[in-house]
Amino acid sequence: MDRGEIKSLAKEKIKGNLWTIWKPLLAISVIMGIVNWVGSLAAENAGVIGTIASLVLSIGAGLLLCAYTAYLLKFVRGENPEISDIIDCLKEKWLALLITSLLVSIFTMLWSLLFIIPGIIKGLAYAMAMYLVIDTDLSGNAAIKESMNMMDGYKWDYFVFKLSFIGWYLLGCITLYIAFIWVLPYIMVAEVIYYEKLREKKGMVTATASTASVSPEPTYSEPVKTEEPATPSLEDTVVGGDDDPIK
Repeated sequence: MDRGEIKSLAKEKIKGNLWTIWKPLLAISVIMGIVNWVGSLAAENAGVIGTIASLVLSIGAGLLLCAYTAYLLKFVRGENPEISDIIDCLKEKWLALLITSLLVSIFTMLWSLLFIIPGIIKGLAYAMAMYLVIDTDLSGNAAIKESMNMMDGYKWDYFVFKLSFIGWYLLGCITLYIAFIWVLPYIMVAEVIYYEKLREKKGMVTATASTASVSPEPTYSEPVKTEEPATPSLEDTVVGGDDDPIK
């Protein structure tokens, strides 16, 4: 993947559009702040019930932030996103987002129990799962498997891509977070563009198999010639996979 091209496209996208990106993000930040405040009060004053309520509120706020990706996808694709897109995504896909998020967390944690490196590798392999939940009808294991297919051969590339923003994070910190007004939209848009470019490279579409059309039967009378199936080679008979190493 051409990181320079992706970053240039991200800069072009956010130029003059910072408020478009920040408007829903500020609203989500306020909601999450209120949720955290109410949750902490409930946990302190209502015991176990309050703790459960706090957990539910925190999960809801987290899902709202995930749904913000639907807004960013429309923005990157030039489709004039609306805040209602976030609400619609949350209403339609909250369960799929929740299940996928839980599975990704559990699988990553289990791999991390072996050693840190396997956990990092699997975290990279699952990186596109949430995008796929929002962008297709996939969810849960299906979204995770599709993410692994997408990231096959690109885990190291994506890792380096993420690391390339360290300088921008440092800039945001040394400017007392003022630079994050520009840095955060830049990074978020760049990551969405990476997903878009990777999807194109893998020849993937946003439609699922359920919406795919079936090729009609031939209507002409001439018989259709079929080829004899080739005898499988020894390599073809071996079942295996190699999605774990960073390629």
